[in-house]
Amino acid sequence: MTRWVSDGAAGRPDVGTFVALRASDMMGFRNLAPYGMRPLGVRKLAPYEMRPLGICKLVLTPNARWASQTCVLRICPLGVFSEKKMNEEFICVTNRKLVEGEFLSWLDLILDRGVNGLSAPDRLILREKDLSPAAYTSLARRVLDLCSTKGKICILHSYPEVALELRCEHIHLPLEKLRHMSEEEKSFFRTLGASVHSPEEAREAEALGATCVTFGHVFVTDCKKGLEPRGLEALGSCCAAVACPVYAIGGINEKNYRDCLRVGAAGVCVMSGYMRAAGCHL
Repeated sequence: MTRWVSDGAAGRPDVGTFVALRASDMMGFRNLAPYGMRPLGVRKLAPYEMRPLGICKLVLTPNARWASQTCVLRICPLGVFSEKKMNEEFICVTNRKLVEGEFLSWLDLILDRGVNGLSAPDRLILREKDLSPAAYTSLARRVLDLCSTKGKICILHSYPEVALELRCEHIHLPLEKLRHMSEEEKSFFRTLGASVHSPEEAREAEALGATCVTFGHVFVTDCKKGLEPRGLEALGSCCAAVACPVYAIGGINEKNYRDCLRVGAAGVCVMSGYMRAAGCHL
């Protein structure tokens, strides 16, 4: 593939080329604005998003990672990604205790069509952290198989040893567990998520190698009764503090999730809205 570097480059890159832009250039939009392109996946730019004006839009390559100085992007034709994919990413966080009926049958349904005004999730975090490692492993095998048949990514939770055993390259952890992972363990995972509650924790998680973080709780939620929500302003501050994607969690529903995207979140994590047939709050 042709490479096109922003500094001193003239003209407009062709569809299919790879583009290397300095993070400072992207943040200032100095090199993107003239081309009528939209930087998808570069979530720190969310407050400055542009509608696609030309024949192209800028998209992070699937395996690209943020570097301290540059970010590699790929030019794709308009129409390759749906409007939903451009603007919204939904992650289902499971809680089998909230499901009425058979758990896997319910997951099968929501992965196909969504529920409660929410689109079918792009990814699924198998939380279920109350299970023993053995019971979690058994359930994880079945959910990984289900997600594979649906073309969805299943992210395991809390048990990196189970993920390693099952060769699942996607894990989400409490920050404390991430602190104690070895570099060798971390290097196995393509997705290494962490739960954070402040910009400082988000920066720490990113420095420890997290590829994404969840921030919450953003809104009032039954899961955190009596605890003041951190709110959209705090979410926006967390999004601005790190280069990796930040996902909002806590009290997210079909009416407020776009507010999270407007302040820079890469997407939203929803539990009750997916787990309860008539529920809409996490």
